[in-house]
Order: sequence, then C-alpha cells, then structure tokens
Amino acid sequence: MTRTDTISAAWLKRLGLAGLLIMALGFNFGASMHSIGLGLVLLAFVIQPAAWGWMLRQPEFWLAVLIAAYVLSSAWLWSLRLPETAALQWEHAEKWLKLLLFLPLAWFLRGQRELIFVLGLVFVLGIVLSGVAVFWNVWLNDAPWPFRFGGYQDRPIAYAFYAVIGLLILLASLPELFVRLRARHLGLRLAVYALLVAIALFLLWAILASLSRGPALTLLAAAASLMFFWPILRKQSRIAKPRRLALILLLLLLSAGLLFHGLVRDLGERVVGEADTLVHVVRGAELKAQDRDNTSLRLGMWAFAYAHWQEHPWLGNGPGSLRFKALQDEAQHPLMMHAPGEPFDDLHNAYMQLLFEFGLIGVLLALAMLSCLLYRIYLAWRHAQLDGLFFAAVLAGIVAMLVYSLTDFRHLNHDWRAFWLLSSAAMLALGSHLPLQNHR
Repeated sequence: MTRTDTISAAWLKRLGLAGLLIMALGFNFGASMHSIGLGLVLLAFVIQPAAWGWMLRQPEFWLAVLIAAYVLSSAWLWSLRLPETAALQWEHAEKWLKLLLFLPLAWFLRGQRELIFVLGLVFVLGIVLSGVAVFWNVWLNDAPWPFRFGGYQDRPIAYAFYAVIGLLILLASLPELFVRLRARHLGLRLAVYALLVAIALFLLWAILASLSRGPALTLLAAAASLMFFWPILRKQSRIAKPRRLALILLLLLLSAGLLFHGLVRDLGERVVGEADTLVHVVRGAELKAQDRDNTSLRLGMWAFAYAHWQEHPWLGNGPGSLRFKALQDEAQHPLMMHAPGEPFDDLHNAYMQLLFEFGLIGVLLALAMLSCLLYRIYLAWRHAQLDGLFFAAVLAGIVAMLVYSLTDFRHLNHDWRAFWLLSSAAMLALGSHLPLQNHR
C-alpha cells in the first residue's frame, strides 16, 4: 500500500466515523440528519476494497443476503397477486432492506471499543438534546406544554423507549468511566458523576412524562433483567464494589419516584383506566367497534393480523398489503380503522407485523439474525474483552427491545432504523475479530 493509499484510507475512515456520529446525535431530530450520516458511512465504505473483503467473510452478510432475497421475493409475488398494491409492496420492502445496512457500519467500529463507548454517549446526548429542544420551543414561542412528553418529534412512546435505552447505555459506560476518571482530580470526578445523575433523572422523568405504559413496562423488564444477569456476570467486571453500585441505582430510582410522584400517579391512572378492557377480553368478552381505548384498538389490530396470518402462515401477506386488506375487512375488523376508510399504518406489534407480512419464515430469519449478533457479543464477553456490567446492560437492552416491540411498531421509521443500525453494528464489531467457535 502506497503512502497515498494510506492517507486516502485514513480520510475515508474519518468520513465514516463522522457519519456514525451524525447518526447517533441526530437520530431523534429528523430523517435528514439520519440520511446524511448513513450516506457518509456508505460512501466511505463502498470505495474501500478491504471493506468489501471483510464484509464478504462475515456469516451475517450471507444471512442478510438471504433475508433480502426473501423480502424482495415476497414483494414481487404480492405485487403480482395484488397489482393495486405494487407500489406499496416495493416501498415497504425497501424500508425493511435498510435495516440490513448495519454491516457497513460495523466495518468502521471493528476492534474500536473506545469508539463504541463514545458513540453510545453521543447517542444519549442526542436523546437529551431532543428533549431540551422541546423546552426551548416552549420557552421561546410561549407554546402550550404537551400533555404527553415526546421529545423533538413528539412521539411519547418512542422517546420513552429511547430514554430506557439511554439509561442502559449510561450503565454500560460506567466501568470505562470509572477507569478513565480514577486518576483524575476529585472535583472533575464529582462533576462527571453529578452530570450522569442529572441525565439519568431526566431520562427517568421523560419515561414517566410520556405517560406511556409500554415504555414503563419496558423499563421494568430491563430492571428485572439486570437483577437476573448482574449476579451471574459481576465477577468479570471492573466495578470494585457492585453492591454499592446496586444501592446507588436503587436510591436513584426511589428518588425519581419521589420527585416525580405526580407523573407516577398519572401513569398509574392510565394503566388502571384500561385494565378493565383487558380483563373483559381475557374472560371471553368480544371487542366492539365503539371501544376505542388504546387496549381495545391494539387487540382489534392483532385479531385482524392473526386472522390474515392464518391464511398464509408460512409466507405471510406481503410487505405492502396491510392497507388493502384492512379496507377489505373494514366491516369485520372496524378497530383497524382510526377513521372510516382510513386504516392504521401498522399493527402496533412488531411480531404481529412480521407474521402478517412475512409469515413464520420471516420471523425465523429475523430471529436468526438477532441470534447471530447476540452470539457475537457473547464471544467478546467469553474472551474477557467485555466488562460484565456492559454485557449485562446489553442483554437488558435486548430484553427491553423485545418487550417494547410487543406494543409498538416503529421499526421502519428513521429513528428506530438509526438505533438498530448503530446497536447491531456495535454488537457485530465487538465480536467480529474472534473465532466463531466458543473456546473455553
């Protein structure tokens, strides 16, 4: 390699890293920043032969090729069966395929644990800045305060989920922060710790202020996962006093509950207010068209999806058939409509969405990819290249993602895509240099 090639590779690396930072910082501000960041990463990737050689050696690449072929085949098949849905079939197929672009991102992160650490903190900064932008807009324009806090995009459920992920990122970063601050001045350490506590309290406030039950359940599931995994993994951690850390986290949660007790009460009232619907359905009561609370609507959507999944259990109904089939079944499934003749855009459940669009084969392919990524990060931990607390936080994050996906579906939106691409690229990069065999 000549000196010119070395300089070009260095500049391309900087270009790719700049794109990653833009994606992490701006994912919650709008699609433009996401597109710019992703575009820079892909541009820096495609013109590097070494990057292509690395990607072709990854098993996840060939699994991604298989998934892409399946998605495109489904779109093509259903565009022939339902010609009036052809445009939607290809449009939705393209959105699904964009979720496979984490492989080029992983190229720039491979072997870069410090960079992944920085990228995680920038992601948290993006969440916080999105919330601060709302405060700025309210103060500057004397705008009314939103009833439910949803960040810059005014998406309460999604913003609260990212706040949960932000808390887990802060937790995962603690071992690295403790090492870096150990030799620093006491004043600097106290300032950093105070800032971390302030950010954590803001994220907890954002979860409660969203008044969203799904993210609250997600937070509880993540906390329960940490309580399960941490005792198993704490022996392989740089945290000198894990019990003291657990006590501090517990005090933080109790403090948030006391400080924001009004929001806790309001959230509890929303949960209780719709609990009757769930109880009646469990006892065998039928959903009625006039029942329009969130629980009834979701149950109605899932009943619609289940009925159509049974028609094509293995291959699904295609990525762009939801609107067409909802309009066909408006009389039988009125809860799929948010207004007469206007069906909902999605099923508010990622698993039902996958089953409806791609059938059991699609679900199995998605699980295969997630399992591959999880195995990669497990190898990194097994080879003592990850702190136990970091690994526990990653596992809790996966549980949080799976629980959140039960009641919402934003997986094709730019914000979720950025979250998925960055997190899956980091998981692949942390274990991509290790042999796939698990040597004890």
